[in-house]
Parts: sequence; structure tokens; C-alpha cells
Amino acid sequence: MKAAVPPQDHRRAALSGPAIPSGDQSAYPPAEGQGQRRAAPSGPAIPSGDQSAYPPAEGPGQRRAVPSGPAIPSGDRSAYPPAEGPTSPCVNVCQMDAASGWCRGCARSLQEIAGWGSAGEARQRQILALLPLRRAELRRLGLWLGPNRPE
Repeated sequence: MKAAVPPQDHRRAALSGPAIPSGDQSAYPPAEGQGQRRAAPSGPAIPSGDQSAYPPAEGPGQRRAVPSGPAIPSGDRSAYPPAEGPTSPCVNVCQMDAASGWCRGCARSLQEIAGWGSAGEARQRQILALLPLRRAELRRLGLWLGPNRPE
């Protein structure tokens, strides 16, 4: 039968006791003293795919440089064909009205907003047809935050 150990002494004993092994620890050098952590073994990096495009790291603790390639253009979109279908009614005023479930900036529901990019042109036009009545309702309630264009 174990002797009763006061909780404070029990916690102290748990902190100063031997480490609990979890797997083969032979590759790790022993810890220097109480409260010290063991150093991780050094060795070859674990390969993760083809690394031949990356130059080697300069030294320990250094990161490899990512190979450079053509820059991704931003801003000028003249090289890209125009998107098919209607443009999104989003006006970057994204506040959802809890009562109606509509965005106070574009009058779409969360489902309509999330599915806009993958919706076909017919579905996008269907959504656009619903928006004038929704905008009018949001205006009537004083909740409309979108642009003030006539319907």
C-alpha cells in the first residue's frame, strides 16, 4: 500500500522524477541537468519531394531560397480575357442582416455569395433579378449600406 503524499509534494515529485521514455531515445544526447531539454540529433534532412530546384541552405538554421520564376501580374488585367457572365454585385460592404439573411451591401444571401464564382451564368442572372426587391426592402428598413443607385 502506498503512503499518502500531500498534493504539493506529489507535484514536486512528478517534476523531478525520471523522464518517461517514448520510443528510441538513443539518438539523443543526455540532458545536462535537471530541467534541461535534450538536443535534437543532427543528420540529413528528411526528403519531401524533389528538392533539386532549390539551392542548398547556406548553413545550420538557414532556409533555402525559393527559385525565382515569372512574376504573377497584379493590376493590369489586359492580357486576360474578360470573365464570362455577369459581374458580381459585391461592393465590398460585407455586413449580414440577421433578420433577412441578406448582405447589407449587395443584398445577396451567404449561400449566393459563396456560390457566385461556381454558379453558371443562368443562376447568376437569376440572383441578380432578385436583388432590386431586396435592396428596396433593406432601404425601407433603413439597413441598406450599398450604393444609392435607382432601381
